[in-house]
Amino acid sequence: MKVVLLFPSFYSLKSLFENAFKAKGVDVVSTDFRDFYPNWKQKVQGLLNSLPGKAPATLHSLYLKDINNRYISFIKTEKPDYVLLYNNGNLLPQAIDEITKICPVYNYLGDYPLFLDSRFALQTMMKCNHIFCPDTYWVDKLKKMGKENVSYLIVGYDKNINHPINFAEKAKGDYSYSSDLLFVGRGYKHSSYGYKRALFYNSFTNLDIRIYGREWEYWFEYFPKLKEKYHPIDKYLTFEYINQLCNNSKIYPIDLNPGLINGLHIRIFDAIGSGILPLVEYSRDIDIVFHGINLPIIKNYREASEIAKHYLNREDERIALITKLKNYVDFNYSADIAVNKIIDVFNRQIH
Repeated sequence: MKVVLLFPSFYSLKSLFENAFKAKGVDVVSTDFRDFYPNWKQKVQGLLNSLPGKAPATLHSLYLKDINNRYISFIKTEKPDYVLLYNNGNLLPQAIDEITKICPVYNYLGDYPLFLDSRFALQTMMKCNHIFCPDTYWVDKLKKMGKENVSYLIVGYDKNINHPINFAEKAKGDYSYSSDLLFVGRGYKHSSYGYKRALFYNSFTNLDIRIYGREWEYWFEYFPKLKEKYHPIDKYLTFEYINQLCNNSKIYPIDLNPGLINGLHIRIFDAIGSGILPLVEYSRDIDIVFHGINLPIIKNYREASEIAKHYLNREDERIALITKLKNYVDFNYSADIAVNKIIDVFNRQIH
């Protein structure tokens, strides 16, 4: 069996699926439209897409056409049994029509599709043979829209990346930076989500927290205490380095991403795999996925700091809970289980 993954390389989901499929003996080939062009061209295209007028729109249409032709050519060459696509990947509906003549296309919907850049995003996803989604809201919504082949899917974490680090490994890494709390992510200076995120993490500024990312400076005017907790980065941190940071911290607060309505952010599972306790802004799917398990949640930002203090002051309780969460996720929501579900869908559709 052979699968083509169309996932951005800067998302941990790509390596998760790659490693989980390979562990099953599946031949995996990965690409993404960002691999087709140098960074300068992608930046120029992004700028053109933001400009008004007919000429920029025409140039962007040509860019999209070239992306889609390259995708189709790539898949014709690779001849996979199926394609697994993250969101819409800049694929147009017509390209899905062409690719499904070669093999089925499965979609992993990781974000709120109405907020994606392309006006064709939802149409592209609806063309796919099957949609896997980690959000019960969109599972229900897509079925109401007439899409029958939709499955709820929680994918766990990549054990090759997210894992506790032993003393021998720690000796090889940079562990000069430590903190009680940790967060890695953007500040989203151009959207109200940035304000919401800054408001959430400002709740922890009375504690020992390190925030790594970019685009946070805009919010310092409104949340000045964030400035002293902020550690700017100018490029993506490697997954391995983030795992090191997690292993040198105790709690990972996780805000609710606007790409999800009821769903759970992949960071929750990454944190559990790395052995750091996630402290999670509440969403409805927590009641489904962690039913009967005491996942620490925040329902009111005013309570966030006190909840974090509770687990910082009770180390034995925190460590026992992390172990319980890890065992629970490994048994119920591992990447291996997720890939089995995808393979089962493929096997049912070809018979």
